[in-house]
Amino acid sequence: MSAPHPLNQAVIAQALYDLRNGQLRRCKAMGFSEAELDALKHPAMVSVLA
Repeated sequence: MSAPHPLNQAVIAQALYDLRNGQLRRCKAMGFSEAELDALKHPAMVSVLA
């Protein structure tokens, strides 16, 4: 498996930050769907991305 790309990590980090602060519209503006945002809310999924 290749190393994670820094830009991808930055986008995920920003989305997680926005989710934690209730900024759902910002996440959607970045192109995330409801299903993707629901997946990011689960700690098991986030640990896979880290």
